[in-house]
Amino acid sequence: MRNLLHFNLVFLIVLCLLSMMNVNASTVNSLQLIDPTRPKLSGRAAGSASVTSEDTQNSELKLQSLIYKNGRYKAIISGKLYKAGEKVGEYNIAKITAKKVYLSRGSEQRILELYSYEIKR
Repeated sequence: MRNLLHFNLVFLIVLCLLSMMNVNASTVNSLQLIDPTRPKLSGRAAGSASVTSEDTQNSELKLQSLIYKNGRYKAIISGKLYKAGEKVGEYNIAKITAKKVYLSRGSEQRILELYSYEIKR
């Protein structure tokens, strides 16, 4: 009789632990995991797929990443992928290098950098 009582007690404990694990697993599965390396889309929810040229034109242009593939550079500016020759708002992308993006609008030229190279003390 004592063995049966002991078995029932162990069975109940295991059953409770398994049910708690099932609840925790379903809670984890329901959470949306976000890639911390994904560039943020300016002024949009994470699920939004595009940034219009009006949005880019009205907001500050921010260089977020540079990509080198097949011998050419591409840039992620304000959440959207661009290559040399394309238009970003009112600016044309004149050149993309390993560290900078050169934009031009008529006689005006603007340079976007990933980060400043200034060392602060």
